[in-house]
Amino acid sequence: MVPALLDAPAVAAARDHLATLPATGALVTAPLDTDPFFADLVARPALVGVATEVLGGAVEAFGCTYVVKAAGTGVATRWHQDGHPWAARGIDQAVSIGIALDDAGPANGGLLVIPGSHRLAAQPLRPATEEPNTFGVEIDPALVDESLAVPVVLAPGDASVHHPNLIHGAGPNRSDRPRTTLVVRYRRG
Repeated sequence: MVPALLDAPAVAAARDHLATLPATGALVTAPLDTDPFFADLVARPALVGVATEVLGGAVEAFGCTYVVKAAGTGVATRWHQDGHPWAARGIDQAVSIGIALDDAGPANGGLLVIPGSHRLAAQPLRPATEEPNTFGVEIDPALVDESLAVPVVLAPGDASVHHPNLIHGAGPNRSDRPRTTLVVRYRRG
């Protein structure tokens, strides 16, 4: 966890930016090369510094996505890794930085991680359509020991940083508070 990676004005600017994008369910994005807000965000020294430290060299951003879990209605995010889909795109060294725009924790569908699971090779994801969920996919449930899950509790501006093979997910938002996260992805440049 990186506390206060974005300050309050930057968090407010991200919320304002999100409000300008077309709502597309739980995931809202825009292309980095045509969205001035995202282009400026991914060049911020604090974010580039975290990604550079984690990846051990020059980095380049390859995606930004808002994950929006509305109060009382946000769906679960099934257990998954990011690594296999990225490897299919030729991305083998990458990191996700999830920046909280709202307080985030178990009650409002905050991130859950399985510590140490990043040591598992990237696994293919399978369709998970029996009930609505954020991505519509999941890792094989036999690979997940949910008893080891640890919640990631964040205040607005705090960030979680994780390896592409870390198994992670989130419950639905059953609270009366929204949970919005801005996920920025970098790869070795």
